[in-house]
Amino acid sequence: MTRPHVATFALIALVALATGFVLAGQIRAQLLTPSNQLARYQALVRNVQELEATNADDRRQIASLRVQIDGLESEAAARSAATQALKSQLSDLRAHAGLVAMHGPGLEVSLRNGVPGPDTGGKAGYLINFQDVQDVVNLLFA
Repeated sequence: MTRPHVATFALIALVALATGFVLAGQIRAQLLTPSNQLARYQALVRNVQELEATNADDRRQIASLRVQIDGLESEAAARSAATQALKSQLSDLRAHAGLVAMHGPGLEVSLRNGVPGPDTGGKAGYLINFQDVQDVVNLLFA
């Protein structure tokens, strides 16, 4: 064999060896990928299940908070109604106590002497005098 033939055979052997390594690497990559894909799919399934469980917990928590909000809103509405009732009662009491300025046609006060009782003891306490009129005027002014 001549030197060019040996070089040709060596080159062919080297190309065949390189092709074998490339082919083996390709086959190995294809064989490993399905197992990696399976592990990846299992990890994705676990993540989805965990997210669904978290979402279910969050939905339950949201429902519980909505129930609490409804309760608080009904309490606030009851307090508001009770507050309004108390405010109207207070304004009525202030008007009856004379603490609120009144406007209108006015009022009429009738003062009359009383009837003497059997046990007056000489006092005229049943008669109207200037002190009674002054008391009525002061009360009306207040």
